[in-house]
Amino acid sequence: MSIKKTVILVTALALSPVAVAATNTKKPQDPPPKKTKPKNSMFKCEKDGVVTFSQLSCGDDANVVTVKMSQGRPDTAGRDRNTKRQQEVNSYVAAQDKSRGIARHEAKVARYKEQMAKEFAQLQQTRFHTIKEKDEAIEALSKKYNALIEKQHKAITALHEQGKERG
Repeated sequence: MSIKKTVILVTALALSPVAVAATNTKKPQDPPPKKTKPKNSMFKCEKDGVVTFSQLSCGDDANVVTVKMSQGRPDTAGRDRNTKRQQEVNSYVAAQDKSRGIARHEAKVARYKEQMAKEFAQLQQTRFHTIKEKDEAIEALSKKYNALIEKQHKAITALHEQGKERG
């Protein structure tokens, strides 16, 4: 075959409907290459106004964000400051609790003294058959309230001692 005939034959084949159909068929497209990221980074994506971060690519609009890694020891000075602050707060709270406890016990002592004075005034108005009977009633009243007041004083002393042990 001559070269002229070969060119015509190739041209005819190239223009044939089968050849044209074969050249017009689209191959399935390969998926776009996945974005890669360095080890210390992540993908930042935004969808419907919401920003998300992921280790995996979350779409074509994903941006790679590099994360700075800390080097060296942790901040022990900051931890020590926080520990000291916490101790100061704990001391303050303990002092406030102590003050409130003492105030509660002192208020009880004041109420007991008022109640004792009222009951004593009532005893003075009461008619007794004998002086001994009156003295016994006053003594019973005094013992009752003195025991209650003494209990509150012991609680106050214990709170004061508790503060000395901590400090």
